[in-house]
Amino acid sequence: MRNLIRQKISELLIGIVAVSVILEDYLPKLRWHLSSLILAATITLIIKVFRDEARYFKTVFLICPIRGVTADELEDIKIYVAKLEGTGKKVYWPYRDTNQNDPVGLRICTDNCNAIKASYEIHIWWKPNSEGSKFDLGMAFALEKKIVIANPEDVKAMSGKNFSNVLLKLAER
Repeated sequence: MRNLIRQKISELLIGIVAVSVILEDYLPKLRWHLSSLILAATITLIIKVFRDEARYFKTVFLICPIRGVTADELEDIKIYVAKLEGTGKKVYWPYRDTNQNDPVGLRICTDNCNAIKASYEIHIWWKPNSEGSKFDLGMAFALEKKIVIANPEDVKAMSGKNFSNVLLKLAER
């Protein structure tokens, strides 16, 4: 994200310098006004970019079970989401924010993928038998997102290869 922002600002500044050089040759009297306009436009863009970046660093995607979630688990997850949102973070919670009416599930996966891409941090409410959680965790892993375990008391290291152990290792990074 930061590299993209730096690239866009660099491209803008190169374009501004090129335009000012061209216009200076043809309109020397406008040089001062042009410089002022260029400076104002650059400052405005930089402010917009940093505001957008600040919003990005406050976005969280919550991986959690949807099918088979118990009423108690759902209540605990609601409380977790409310706490995050109370700190000013924007939480994408698939239970609430993804339309679950999809007979195949591909659109749900696509919607969640787009939301994961747009999020800075991925929090996961781990329930080992949730297939969708494993799929979303795989996307977060592939996108090299920061992983935070939302219910660490429920995630225990086990012997052998399993997703609980993978999740614990990912959360250490």
